[in-house]
Amino acid sequence: MLLLISLLLLGLDCLLGAPTGREVYRMPQSTLKALSDRGTVVLEAAMTSALSALERASSERSRAEAGCRGCVPCLFQDCGQLSGSCSSPASAVSEPSCDVISKAQKLQDEAERSWVLSQACAYYQHRCPPGELDKESCIRIMGESCSARVLQCSLLSTMQNLEPATQTHAQGSWPWLVNLQLDGGLMCGGVLVDSSWVVTAAHCFAGSRSESYWTAVVGEFDITKTDPDEQVLKVNRIIPHPKFNPKTFNNDIALVELTSPVVLSNRVTPVCLPSSMEPPTGSPCLVAGWGSLYEGKWEMIDILMAHLLTVVMEAKVPLLPQSTCKSALGKELVTNTMLCAGYLSGGIDSCQGDSGGPLIYQDRISGRFQLHGITSWGDGCGEKGKPGVYTRVSAFSDWIQAEIQKTFGSREPTCPELLKTTEMTEEEQKSEFSSLCRFYTLTCPPDQSASACSQMAENKCLTRFKKCQLRSFLQTLLDLLQRAEDYIRDKVDLTFFTQTLPQLVEHIYSTAFTHTRERRDLSLSHGLTQIEEQLGGAVVPTEEGPSPARPALFREVGPSVDDWEEYLRNMAEDLDKQHTDASLDISSAPTRQENHLFLQSTTVVQPVTESAHTEATADPRQTVHAVKTLSLHRKYRSLLHKRQIPGTSGKICPGVRESSQQVSQVRDTYRWVLNIPRKNLHMNFQEVLVDLSSKNDRGLYQARVKATVGGRPLTFYSLVGLENESFYRSVPRIIALALEALKT
Repeated sequence: MLLLISLLLLGLDCLLGAPTGREVYRMPQSTLKALSDRGTVVLEAAMTSALSALERASSERSRAEAGCRGCVPCLFQDCGQLSGSCSSPASAVSEPSCDVISKAQKLQDEAERSWVLSQACAYYQHRCPPGELDKESCIRIMGESCSARVLQCSLLSTMQNLEPATQTHAQGSWPWLVNLQLDGGLMCGGVLVDSSWVVTAAHCFAGSRSESYWTAVVGEFDITKTDPDEQVLKVNRIIPHPKFNPKTFNNDIALVELTSPVVLSNRVTPVCLPSSMEPPTGSPCLVAGWGSLYEGKWEMIDILMAHLLTVVMEAKVPLLPQSTCKSALGKELVTNTMLCAGYLSGGIDSCQGDSGGPLIYQDRISGRFQLHGITSWGDGCGEKGKPGVYTRVSAFSDWIQAEIQKTFGSREPTCPELLKTTEMTEEEQKSEFSSLCRFYTLTCPPDQSASACSQMAENKCLTRFKKCQLRSFLQTLLDLLQRAEDYIRDKVDLTFFTQTLPQLVEHIYSTAFTHTRERRDLSLSHGLTQIEEQLGGAVVPTEEGPSPARPALFREVGPSVDDWEEYLRNMAEDLDKQHTDASLDISSAPTRQENHLFLQSTTVVQPVTESAHTEATADPRQTVHAVKTLSLHRKYRSLLHKRQIPGTSGKICPGVRESSQQVSQVRDTYRWVLNIPRKNLHMNFQEVLVDLSSKNDRGLYQARVKATVGGRPLTFYSLVGLENESFYRSVPRIIALALEALKT
């Protein structure tokens, strides 16, 4: 009661803008904070519920699609389009072997890997109770059993192969180790041999030698976080050995030049190149890398082995005699530029992902660490009788030193060097270009004059610069297209574009080659005139100037280029109004004009080509006018953005259509919360203004509420209590009204 009396006394201090004669009370910040916290919890719970419902619906669709083909349903999060061969689960008579599990895990595509592993675990369907083979409980049992088998196999192979570097000084124990990343993901290891140079395996760049896709990370220990001494540098130049053979892996070594030198410290320092003395057979060496990360990415392994799979791993392996290496792997495969290290009994080895990493030998006399080998290849990973193969660095020491010591003008300028000039002033750019282009003067013939040589070098350099600009533009374009892949797949009907291709290509061709075609037509007409004169025939006088344009052969095939342009122009506007249009009654039958526009591809080509010769039989202006005046019905066009449910007439698998519709319904039901970005998943109540004169018989007051919910500013009205008990009873009502306002 004291609270109520004090509120009535404070009612004299009314807010500006409040209705005249009404006493109002503004809820304190502590109350708004409590309300915001409770609302955020509810909003997060709504998101969790929506994701769970969507996952259940998607799993049901996956089971229906897989069941139609006699396959095991997807046991993991994502199996893509569920493609690939499979056999009936009833035919599996035993657990999958570790070899089968290992082969499945080596697949690069994650969706394909999940699918193959799911099919390999078909045996575990026998653990499901009869009558529940198609239920969620059976999928959960099979998934848990399959994950346990994956964990068992991985523990047998991975945890025996690699052990943590050190326990007390792990972060500083490998200061020369480099993480070479392709498009931001770990691809290979490397070794820092100079402040600006890294040695690695040449086969790492078999798929992409473009410097712009690569980055080098030094001073890294844990790949899941930024370490204190971590430095990320761009790659300026990639130099595979000129005699590298990608088929035999002979001379498997490469140099990587960084765009700028690393900052050297106790935890980032180059390793020594090998001395002329080879270490004796049996000498212990160390290998290191993050390669075991690729051994398994499944959920149970991530939980139990996260502390091992994310940090630098090392193993101690002895050097083997060359004769033993050739006997184990084949004398024609092992050359003199290779060496072997490991245990013939198996169990410890460098694995995939360690490629390019170091094989380090510590000199017994000086105590210095020397780079003795580069991880190259092997038959399996830690398998019995199959030691690891490394590139013998001592065979390439002279080549490494020669490349590092080359002067600035003795090598061709790279794209990063040329593109960097665009950030300079005009004077700086001219000076830098002159310095970079000096390399091309080395290609001038001996008898060429200095001015001609300089001009040729400048032209070559400019051509190289334009190619680099084009490559940079294409890379940026591909990055944008990759980000827009899901949007294009879900929002754009590509059949509209494919039907336009004939007209589009014809338009480009006619525009690009108009003059050539006209000259050819004129020369042909002149030749026919001469022939007719020789034969004594009548000569038809020809008008000078270009020949009249021939009628377009593909004018009636597919939508016109103008229609395609109009379609793209209105797409953004349609997407903004898609939510509003979805609530309206949309007819599934397109108008007659729309049928004419989108179904022109069914027109037979032969009558179109005939019209080129019988132009007088039809007025082409009517057709052009009809096409250009078409207005695309927005409701119908928005339907083109929605993906159709796959199926064949009369042969649709039972449950597939229904489950696909269920997925769409779930998306529509929870769209209001699924569309909220993760950063906006919270409620923030800014103001609750209570009208003290509106108390009802239950002791509640009318209040105006202002809040930001899911990133949207909202204003709504609710009944609230002012006493502690009545206020907390009214909190659920306020939050429910906030959610309802968000849905509208």
